[in-house]
Amino acid sequence: MDKNERLFLNFVEGLVKYSPKDYDEGMGTVYERIMINDYFMKLMKKYDIQSVFEGPSDGITGVRGVNSLIFAKKGKRVVYYTPSKVEENKAKDIWENIGKGTTIEIKHGEPLKFPFEDNSFDLVWNFCIVEHFQNPVALVKEMKRISKKFVLIMNQNRYNIGTYPHVLYHRFRKQEWDHGDLKWMSFSGLNKMVKRNSLKVVERGVIDVPIWPDTWDTPVRGLFKSGMKVVGKEWDWDFEKSLNSNNGMIKISSIVEKLPIGRFLKLPLAHHLYVLARK
Repeated sequence: MDKNERLFLNFVEGLVKYSPKDYDEGMGTVYERIMINDYFMKLMKKYDIQSVFEGPSDGITGVRGVNSLIFAKKGKRVVYYTPSKVEENKAKDIWENIGKGTTIEIKHGEPLKFPFEDNSFDLVWNFCIVEHFQNPVALVKEMKRISKKFVLIMNQNRYNIGTYPHVLYHRFRKQEWDHGDLKWMSFSGLNKMVKRNSLKVVERGVIDVPIWPDTWDTPVRGLFKSGMKVVGKEWDWDFEKSLNSNNGMIKISSIVEKLPIGRFLKLPLAHHLYVLARK
């Protein structure tokens, strides 16, 4: 294992430790999941996606291994792939508790060598992962290899108004910056990854655009729950609710997300960027 792979493994296993034991991810991550699920519903309606590979791992600061839950709920074949045996075991335990009869394949192995043949999946994707690789072009090459149709990349947005305050937060606390390389967290970075792999861009855009800035991994989950109690409310959440965006708080929070304006006007509030590309 080279230095880059070891750093990536440490990053993933750090996320496992951060994963909430009660599965309560707070409003920010819940909103993120709902918006991404809405997007996946559109993909399934527009394209004939029957098999999905997510990996290596995911970069969410929440419950592990369940970003592709909605695909499995719709009867698609889903594989979740991780470089960490620790995360593999954690994700299996989580799926037993929240899958409710829905199953996926959870595997682990080398982060840049997937144990699948060429053209194995309709959709190959990952979330906030590419920016953690020294050479994300090589990662996208491996994603392309096992895809027979689409490659989808979602990553952090360096232009969010919360990004550079969080950089300062790390410096103030004398913490190493562990969120990946900022140069890849842009549309130009995403374009390089797909074009150098001769992939054709189908669409690009912003996703997870609430009315608050990205807090990255700043621990605000507890503050949100406390704030709800102050106004006489309780935060009631389970994963089934991530499959339905018909919620008053979500509707209010998604005002900017739903505006019919260009993606560049949404950049200051967008938490994530994405590009969908085709072989």
